[in-house]
Amino acid sequence: MHLDVRLKGCRGISLIEVLLSVLILSVAVIGVIRIYYFAAYEINLARHSAMAVNLAQARLEELLNTKYKHLDTADFPISENNEDGFVLDPSEELSCGMDTELYSIGAEGYMAVVTVWWQEPFMGAQRYVSQTLRTIITDYEGSGA
Repeated sequence: MHLDVRLKGCRGISLIEVLLSVLILSVAVIGVIRIYYFAAYEINLARHSAMAVNLAQARLEELLNTKYKHLDTADFPISENNEDGFVLDPSEELSCGMDTELYSIGAEGYMAVVTVWWQEPFMGAQRYVSQTLRTIITDYEGSGA
């Protein structure tokens, strides 16, 4: 039994059509990959921002728990960074730091400002990002104790 199948009147696809199809598919795949890359970047940025806010909040809590009479603007600003042992994310090696400032606002008390900054990797470069929290510290007991 011999099969002889001949396609008459049927036209195949040309090399140009195949190349054009591959080009269109490549553009679509590159677009999906870019979306994935930027989504991963935004997820890391959100995670690092949440960590920074938590660290800044912890520093503000330390200041709020300090006795009012022991607060002195002469002791500020305080800057910490990687060389001082400050780490934003232990699972990653990020260049980061925390700056703590205390300003007198007269009889009302002090304004505490804590800024946590880091270099977020972005497209092969480093982008500086920061989170800043502020609060007012007052002598609510009125005794300075």
